[in-house]
Amino acid sequence: MAVAYVLRISKQVLKSVMTMGDGWIRRIANNPMGELNQKIDNQRCNLKKGRDFALAAEHRASGSKGKGKAEGQDEEEEEEEEEEEL
Repeated sequence: MAVAYVLRISKQVLKSVMTMGDGWIRRIANNPMGELNQKIDNQRCNLKKGRDFALAAEHRASGSKGKGKAEGQDEEEEEEEEEEEL
């Protein structure tokens, strides 16, 4: 009963059964709710990673500097370099 429930509500588990073969069928038969929970946890983790990567890409695209640099620090470094050149 639990196996049918898991296969009915999770496309990812069903796809794993259809493509991965006997090993996955045994895993799901042994612990269907555990496999479902693992798929849900992985999906949640991957969504978080996607949001983090998108935020980082947006941060890079906006021209922001890395952590640890105070605002205006780059300007001070450029002024020091110009003074050294003179």
